[in-house]
Amino acid sequence: MNKAPRVPRPPRPLDKPLGKHGVDHGHQSFFPNFLLKEWIVGATFIFCFALFIFYNPVTLGSQANPQDTSFIPMPDWYFYFLYQLLKYFPGKDIVVGVVLVPGIAMMLLMFLPWLDTSATRRPIQRIIATTSMMLTLFLVIWLTNEAAVQHLAEIGLK
Repeated sequence: MNKAPRVPRPPRPLDKPLGKHGVDHGHQSFFPNFLLKEWIVGATFIFCFALFIFYNPVTLGSQANPQDTSFIPMPDWYFYFLYQLLKYFPGKDIVVGVVLVPGIAMMLLMFLPWLDTSATRRPIQRIIATTSMMLTLFLVIWLTNEAAVQHLAEIGLK
């Protein structure tokens, strides 16, 4: 039987060359060595976070009073930027602020990998991706701050 000639495989890239007995010191197995370390870090974080929550409980605030007409409802902090968008598009234009603007922003960020096909990983050389992400981040932070400042002004704290 004629066997096909054996093609040598290219050498595996190593951080360090093989040791005296051919032991690979540059890599470790994923399971259990690498994964065990990740689980230990994750469990430590969850334990510390649980201790923090146990010793710093979050209160719900005062009980709701239907007779209080001065109460101004606000969403949680992570929705402030969307809440501020509602103020910029009142009345019949509310669909623009609720659906169109956030939808276009999400579609832009979702399709960004196909819009910027640069092979480099340096942010300074990826103008489209870097500009889009920085602009989105700036707008979210600015709108969140505006909503918080305006809410404090409305309730008379600032």
